[in-house]
Formats: sequence, structure tokens, C-alpha cells
Amino acid sequence: MTENRNQDLEQLSAFIDGELDVDARAAVTARAARDPAYARELAALSRLKAAAAEAIPVPDIPTPRAPARSRRRIAVAVAACFALIAGVGIGTVWLNDRHVSPYGFALDSAIGMHRAWKAQPAADAARAAIQPISAMLRPNVPDLSANGLDLAYVGARKTDAGKEMMLVGYLGSRGCRLTMFVDRADRLVSAKIVRIEAEEILASVWQAGPLRYALLAEGMAKPRFNLITDNVQRASLRRLPLDHDARAALARSRVASQPCRA
Repeated sequence: MTENRNQDLEQLSAFIDGELDVDARAAVTARAARDPAYARELAALSRLKAAAAEAIPVPDIPTPRAPARSRRRIAVAVAACFALIAGVGIGTVWLNDRHVSPYGFALDSAIGMHRAWKAQPAADAARAAIQPISAMLRPNVPDLSANGLDLAYVGARKTDAGKEMMLVGYLGSRGCRLTMFVDRADRLVSAKIVRIEAEEILASVWQAGPLRYALLAEGMAKPRFNLITDNVQRASLRRLPLDHDARAALARSRVASQPCRA
């Protein structure tokens, strides 16, 4: 048992340090999505490494002072970086048009794909499909079972631009259906969430590293959808599973929400 745990810790440490290859990272992500204890180990080790890094003293090395104009440019660039990191999810943009394409995400096409996927015979089949498909993109696939949404489908599609896109479908016991779309972003954009509302459609789009994520649901209560979006976005930026507080909030939201309107 101790040997297995040591192997797990070594694998998680390599995952956090970015030392695993694509297949190994996909395996860690898939296991964390189905194993809460393994996910807690990953979150705890990540926090420990971050705390250790912050505790290392940085020597005060004198450097030449930049000209005033250069200092102003540097200050603006640094401020923009901190605004992007610290302001994630703040000042979100609402769009009320199903023909919009925020961050290049084609809503009309996404609605068609959302309605077209068919649940696979068993959740195990969907989980098994994550690894080979996610190897293309290395996305963060969240476990939303706390919100009553079970993994039901994993597949690949081509975007309108001909790129590979990963679809992850979730089904609830009360008529809810949620689709997550992941593909490579065409350009570096903000991690800020763009929220789209069109009739019964709710969608959200954001970027995490080189990947563009989107969530889409139809007939779901807006507070519930927004809570799912906020937690999935944070998890994608950190590349960690949903933590205990996130799962508890999702569980409460599911109990307080009405069934989805088909």
C-alpha cells in the first residue's frame, strides 16, 4: 500500500511539474475525475508545492534602472497580467444573440452538436474514451456528479475551421444535458468568461492556457449554469479537479434548482 502511494505521489509531483508526456497527463486527469481521494492528493500536493515556492527567498540583485518610458510600459504590461490572473471571471460579458462567435466559438454550430450527441451505453465507455481523445488537447475534464450530471459521452468533432474539437457530454436524472467543448485557441485571448444567452440556450466561453473551453446547456436554471461555469473555469485554469468546496456548492445548487426544461 505504501509503495503504491509513493508511486502515486511521484506521478502527481511529475504532473504538477509538467514532466509527464501527453498520455500520462491524460491518465492522471482521467483518474482524478473518478477518484476523489486521488484528486485530494493532487490538490494538496499542488498547494504544498506552491507554498514551498513562495517560501524560497529571492536574493536582492541590483539591476540597471530602465528609462522612464520603458518603466511605464513595463508597469502597464505587469498590470495587465495581474488583471488577467486576478480578475478572471470578473466583468463577464453577456451576449444575447445565438449567431455570435465570442473567441471564435460558433454558437449555432455548437447548439447542433449539443443536441446531436447520443449517450454511450455506460459511463465506463465514456470514461474510457477520454484518454485517447484528450491526448490531442490535454484538457481538464471535470467530474460534475455532485451536481447530478454524469459523464455520458466523449467524442471528437471538426470545428468550422477544420480543427479537432473534443466534446464531453453530461446527463442529469431530471432532463438536464450539458456539453463541454474544448479545442485549441486561435490566438491568445483573455481568460475572462463570455456568457451567452439566447432563448433557452445558456453558453459560456473562456480560454485556459492554449485551450478554448465552452459550456452549453438548454433549459437549465441560470444560477445553476453560472455556478457550474465558474467552478469549471477555475479548475481549468489551475488544471486541478474540483475541490471539496466546489463539489459541495454544486450539490446545493442542484437540490435548489428546478428540473431542466427540455
